[in-house]
Amino acid sequence: MGIPAKALPRPLDAALAVALFVLTMVLAATDPVEGAVGAVSVIGGALACAPVAFRDRLPVWVAFVSLFGCVLVAVFGVFQTSLQIALGVALYSVASRRERGVSVRIGLFSALCLTVADLSRGEYLFAPSALWWVLSVGAAVSIGYSVRVHRERLTDLRDRARRAEERREEEARRRVMEERLRIARELHDVVAHNITLINVQAEVAAHLLREDPDEAERALTHVREGGRSVLAEMSALLSVMRAEEGEGPPTAPAPSLERLSKLVEAFEEAGVAVDYRVEGAPTGLPSGTDLVAYRIVQEALTNARRHGGGGVRVRLRHGEGGLSIDVRNPLPPSTERRRRSTEGSGSGIIGMRERVAAVGGNLWTGNVDDGFLVRAFLPAGEAHDRREPVPGGEEGV
Repeated sequence: MGIPAKALPRPLDAALAVALFVLTMVLAATDPVEGAVGAVSVIGGALACAPVAFRDRLPVWVAFVSLFGCVLVAVFGVFQTSLQIALGVALYSVASRRERGVSVRIGLFSALCLTVADLSRGEYLFAPSALWWVLSVGAAVSIGYSVRVHRERLTDLRDRARRAEERREEEARRRVMEERLRIARELHDVVAHNITLINVQAEVAAHLLREDPDEAERALTHVREGGRSVLAEMSALLSVMRAEEGEGPPTAPAPSLERLSKLVEAFEEAGVAVDYRVEGAPTGLPSGTDLVAYRIVQEALTNARRHGGGGVRVRLRHGEGGLSIDVRNPLPPSTERRRRSTEGSGSGIIGMRERVAAVGGNLWTGNVDDGFLVRAFLPAGEAHDRREPVPGGEEGV
């Protein structure tokens, strides 16, 4: 069974310990001593140098053992400069790997022990050797502490960079999800609206094909125009999805309230009676809010055509705070309502809620006494928290 790798010293530290001990022996050979003094010098040198091999794993214990070897030689043997280097390396290791308080206490204790050892050999308190111990110990601890601070600063910078990169990646994922959701809303609004009109006109054409070919041809013209509109808008959306970085936005204008009258005309031509009125002076909505207003009316009219049972009343009221939208339509009998409720994906109202929330507005949908109501408030500037009671309706965003 082998020795665990973490219990072995690092090769560089082991080489340093061997080099310091060899240097100690070489210096001792230049001034040979015999008897107990020589034995103490060799034992003390081994105690001071050998622990340096484990300075990375046990820095505090290494410092104390090395200090003991230095004091032993200073009192009873012949002191060599290499022992001072070994102790400095041990104190540096403590300061660079432990808290400042620990390294300062061990440094002061080491300076005190070595000063006392000098005094025991007849040196006076402020002798150059005593001051040299204080300076060398202080330098070793200071350098080690500076390295520790620098290492912690680098670690903190790496952590900050990693967190910043994670935030950038998270922001990129969030933007991708928002863009996918926006495209999904646009596709739903475009397809649901135009396919509903195409379906209605196709039914009219099929019904009138034999009795009134001219009217049937007119209905088929609307079918063709609706198909072209679907293809054009889907092509614009797909071009956005395929656009490479650095390309400009699409040049086709986004739908807005200025095109709302044409939208109403399209539904009227499809056989939906629309009572459309605009009240108040336009307040100049932001382009994004203007698009949301158009899509809200478009989706409400599409749902009314698909699930409703008669004409639709559309009211737009411009005020100081923003735009209020009301779209009401009667509901068909319960049997017909159940049949129509199975048509469609049910994501239209969800899309409306998300659009209104994105511009800081409020949305309510639900049954009221005279049918089904879609009511929205879109702020003209900053988001408002305006909530209006809707009898019998359920509160949305």
